[in-house]
Amino acid sequence: MKRNVHIQTWLLAVLLIGWDCLIASCSDHTDGIENGQDSQPSVPLQVASLTRTAGDEADVDTPDPFKGMSIQLFLIPQNKEVAGETTLKGKAIYSDASSPWYSTIKVTATGEYKVFGFMPAEVSIDEANDGVALSGSTEDAEREATLTVNQMKTVSDLDVCVVTGVRGGMLGENEHVLPSLFDYTAEEIEGHGYGVSLLADHIYAAAEFRFKLVEENINHYNKLRTIKLKQVILKNAKKAVKTTIKLAVRTTGNGIPNPISEITMADAEVSGTAEATLFTSAQGETLKTTDADVITVTGYFVPGNSADLIVESVYDVYDKSGQLLRENSHAVNKIGSLVGSLERGKKKIIKMTVNPTYLYVLSDNDPDVFSVTAGD
Repeated sequence: MKRNVHIQTWLLAVLLIGWDCLIASCSDHTDGIENGQDSQPSVPLQVASLTRTAGDEADVDTPDPFKGMSIQLFLIPQNKEVAGETTLKGKAIYSDASSPWYSTIKVTATGEYKVFGFMPAEVSIDEANDGVALSGSTEDAEREATLTVNQMKTVSDLDVCVVTGVRGGMLGENEHVLPSLFDYTAEEIEGHGYGVSLLADHIYAAAEFRFKLVEENINHYNKLRTIKLKQVILKNAKKAVKTTIKLAVRTTGNGIPNPISEITMADAEVSGTAEATLFTSAQGETLKTTDADVITVTGYFVPGNSADLIVESVYDVYDKSGQLLRENSHAVNKIGSLVGSLERGKKKIIKMTVNPTYLYVLSDNDPDVFSVTAGD
């Protein structure tokens, strides 16, 4: 079964996720005559709702699934008098469930556009040269759009998606955004300005890390030490890829279920490594020994480009009296062999069980069993 989940700007929804299945639940503007819209005033284009395809399990513990998300949007004017004008480009940035999206892209009332995009916008290193092109004429019922992201980071802390359908206004009960339909006419939503509802699909794979401390070992480590996780970073020795996504574009009917006809991700000539901070806590979160108390962290990465993928965790070590013994210790784990076969939209759960083999530093508060007595 396949379900959709969406969040409206003024309503809160949950993000759906699945195990090794589809992951859940995807200012270059001018005003007036300058953007080919005669002298009519331009208004910001808001995101009324965002839907991402999802698996069969609900993550009810996600209070705000789109926190930190931004969407890079491309609008191609379709009005006869402005057709052929330069594609409009801008961002829609989500703040929180109680506030609307902030938008840097503007539309003209009654203006007709085709809307494309990807998220998060920050996954692109070279956004100035990113763009979208439509093949065929404006009269064609079936066309193809080619979205190009020249330098896309190989890792991300947010779900990387591409827009696969749009619909004007907010979604009512039992209403959906249909895939492959990208037409939008700028109309005001009463009391909420101009908004478009978006459908998105996943183009990265994901790894869900579950951190815990080993329940017991030969050294009884957990009875002597407390480990607090402070940071988790996903890294890839390959920094970026040039991503080209081809989308089937329809103007009539119910569209087609999967408008993504092709995705290519070729190495981009960019030096350095890619990093994404998945988790951070200044004071640290204490690792527990039970599966019910694991610390869950999710990272996203280019599928088929994971040979050099590593996860680095930073932690502090305390004795049971709360004395800090080791600060900012680093542990590095290679995970490429675990996720190398994952396709886009798939997720792998990786159990990160910390199992220390010995005490690096003794504490004055340690039991007498660790004291050393000189022999005769």
